[in-house]
Amino acid sequence: MQLLEAMKKRTSLRDFTDYVPSAEEIDAILEAIYYAPIVFMTKDTHISVITDKKILAELDALGVSKYGKLLNAASVLYGAPVYFVISAKLLDEVPDMLEGIVTPEFCNRSTYWTIGTAVQNIQLRAVELGLATCPANGPVVGLLENKELARKIGIPEGYTPITSIMLGKSNTEYKERANSKDNYHVKFI
Repeated sequence: MQLLEAMKKRTSLRDFTDYVPSAEEIDAILEAIYYAPIVFMTKDTHISVITDKKILAELDALGVSKYGKLLNAASVLYGAPVYFVISAKLLDEVPDMLEGIVTPEFCNRSTYWTIGTAVQNIQLRAVELGLATCPANGPVVGLLENKELARKIGIPEGYTPITSIMLGKSNTEYKERANSKDNYHVKFI
């Protein structure tokens, strides 16, 4: 599959089957993450790969407590058998080498965008592998408060959960979709 084809087909799917991705498929997804750009703030990014059904249920309940009403959903993980939570160290102070050049907020924004590129790589690789993905930040919002569950899924002390994404198989077939051109305002100068 060519990259542009995967980009046209990539979409968030929310109807996961009972299929559990193999260790090889999960490794292929991790490899896609490793090809995402990094900046010095993201060199210690942490990835929790959750497949334990009991912990998935806890995370789902946590996400529903945050977003269930808004989404009118009884589940925010939609039965996905694999759930990636990506965490990083956010900065309160600028590193010495950047003192007077940027703010901590700018450094943290760099962390967010680089982790965002990792999520995009996950989604594109999943399309190629015939797997389904869907970002799910309801549990992430809950993990900001539920430190016990954050520890349970291996998030190190001092790290903040940034984003997450589900992985599995779907009964919905990928098909090309229209682009989102109308959502972007481009100005040539």
